[in-house]
Amino acid sequence: MNKIPNIATENLLRSLLRESFLIEGINSKPTMEQINGTYEFLSLSIITIYYLEKLTALYEPSARLRSQEGMDVRIGNYYPIAGGEQVVVHLRNLLDQINHKQLSSYLAHHEYEKLHPFTDGNGRSGRTLWLRMENIFFSESGLEKKFSFLHTWYYQSLQNHFSGKLQIRKIENN
Repeated sequence: MNKIPNIATENLLRSLLRESFLIEGINSKPTMEQINGTYEFLSLSIITIYYLEKLTALYEPSARLRSQEGMDVRIGNYYPIAGGEQVVVHLRNLLDQINHKQLSSYLAHHEYEKLHPFTDGNGRSGRTLWLRMENIFFSESGLEKKFSFLHTWYYQSLQNHFSGKLQIRKIENN
């Protein structure tokens, strides 16, 4: 596991996770295990399903990859694809495109949330995935300002999507 380099980085991660939790209506402070696990995820050069499962389990221990039939979820009036092998195939394809930098962080985040690959914890793991793609964590300046806009950006993006202002292209599975 990568060691968090200093208290400032630890505090920034704590702030990010706290804000991400609040977006979900979770009013709890992140644990050191969650902070360290998030730092490790942000440090990855390649993202795999294994590391996403590990990250999501840190945020929501009961969450499972929707790899079995019947592991269906509903988000408001939206129903992602049914649970089963197709969830794994879609997620693997999405991660391949992410790892090869074929998608913007915004489109990748949207596709991840649309797929909703886990039974719970998708919002928190999706925002961490977005942050890792943005490489914000490793920037030298403006880190706090970029963290503070996460909540606003998240809901503005959702509003733009549902109002038709945000154009999203479909990811094709090979």
